[in-house]
Amino acid sequence: MAYCRWVDFIPASILATATFVGVAMFTLAPMAEAALDGSEQVAVIFPPWVDLTEGVARVATAGGRPVRAGRLDSVIIVQPDDRQFIDQVHDQGAWFVVDPQFLGGCFALGFNGPRG
Repeated sequence: MAYCRWVDFIPASILATATFVGVAMFTLAPMAEAALDGSEQVAVIFPPWVDLTEGVARVATAGGRPVRAGRLDSVIIVQPDDRQFIDQVHDQGAWFVVDPQFLGGCFALGFNGPRG
């Protein structure tokens, strides 16, 4: 009787991870183009080690106005000021810029400035 070792699952795990990342990239990428007119709010997702204060500073440096914070400190809902905001916020270290409705109510909180 044959049995499976954990190493037998490595190729499937790599394929599943690559598929997840690919689908996420294609799902999130169109938002960047849609928000270029500056009339829509966007959710900016920074790495988890970026706290709210630092994230708000990075958003302001990139030319955006924070509207509210996410439930996670690294998620900030922003009103872009110009068409270059998305490129500029990526230069500030943002991982993703997405439609805030994509995140749903899971990450929504009123923005009262940095918590502390």
